[in-house]
Amino acid sequence: MTDVQLVADTKNVLGEGPIWCPIERALYWVDNLDPKIHRYDPATGQVQTWPMPEEIGSMVLRDGGGIVAAMKSGFCFIDLETGKIEPIVDPEPDKPDNRMNDGKCDRRGRYWCGSMNAYFPATEPTAALYRLDPDLRCSKMDEGFIVSNGMAWSPDDRTMYFADTRADTVFAYDFDIDAGTISNRRIFASTADTPGRADGATVDAEGFYWCAHVWD
Repeated sequence: MTDVQLVADTKNVLGEGPIWCPIERALYWVDNLDPKIHRYDPATGQVQTWPMPEEIGSMVLRDGGGIVAAMKSGFCFIDLETGKIEPIVDPEPDKPDNRMNDGKCDRRGRYWCGSMNAYFPATEPTAALYRLDPDLRCSKMDEGFIVSNGMAWSPDDRTMYFADTRADTVFAYDFDIDAGTISNRRIFASTADTPGRADGATVDAEGFYWCAHVWD
């Protein structure tokens, strides 16, 4: 039987995007709807919390320190030491009902992040998938989604997975790690007949796709 333990009682409204920092040996994650960034140190049990000014969908760590985050108003740099937030780009200024959501870096440091229709219950496919490159160029990679989630890559970097939570679908793409491109979108799995819908995900060392389910 799996042993589940509560290690940080932060009472998240919508906890998202856990990231392990091997240098600090600490776990970061965000609270999407009560916007905060949390950091948990398993060696001490200490939790640090930084309130954010708007909804935050996901974040990634930078080599040189600091954070790149996907927030309601788009991509931005965050310096947790000073509290400074510096906008990078808003990929959807014409869609006030959308906000940025799940995102991760590929193994070349590109930040892939999808938006979501934040109107509840969301039914319109107004969301899209974006790629933010290390040089800060932002590209729309695909569109026609409702709520972006479930992003992960196969161990050989040949397949990228991406879920539309409200469409009850996990997609697979052919992934070119060198070019940073995706192609051949196809249905990988459906959650239409399962409890819950596809949310955050990862792929293990053997190539199996693991997906958390959300109930709404």
